[in-house]
Amino acid sequence: MKAHTLVIVGCGKAKREAAADACDLYTGPLFKAARRWAEAFGTRWLIASAEHRLIWPRTPLKPYNTTLKGKGADFKKEWRFGCSSKLQQSLTLFGWPDHVVILAGAAYVDLLTTCPFLKGHPDIILPLAGLGIGHRLQWLGRMEDVEKKDAEVMRKERAAKAAWQSAEGRRAFRQDREARRALKKRGGVTR
Repeated sequence: MKAHTLVIVGCGKAKREAAADACDLYTGPLFKAARRWAEAFGTRWLIASAEHRLIWPRTPLKPYNTTLKGKGADFKKEWRFGCSSKLQQSLTLFGWPDHVVILAGAAYVDLLTTCPFLKGHPDIILPLAGLGIGHRLQWLGRMEDVEKKDAEVMRKERAAKAAWQSAEGRRAFRQDREARRALKKRGGVTR
């Protein structure tokens, strides 16, 4: 059984000018790379937004300009409470995640890791902690390359297995092997 991995992706400053689903609203390269990572490696993912707290990717949103910069303790307390409500909803729907991966900036990480529902989680992973934007993009890109290579290897393995499992595939394999042996006996060249 696959482990349940909840990925939380930080929103971005760059946004579309018109309303869109949350996953399509943010247009910056860092958000796009984190989204691809979340979709590839997570079983569920949420977006951390200064304006909307934690939101599901398909939540329709209008563009906004709220940031966490300069926000006081009251705002942050309310923000954590909003996140706790969304996490409680996620737990009710999908159960407690085995892993929580946070792909966000330090301000979001600080708030999320002190959120009551995440505070005691045994496996919170912060792969981008302490990295600048360039290094974050680099890390996310490397993980995408790994995923693409793994997917290609798995595709080839499935194709080979399917060919072998079919009676025709096994017959063709045996005939090819027998033809090579016969050619070799006659002094011919084989592949």
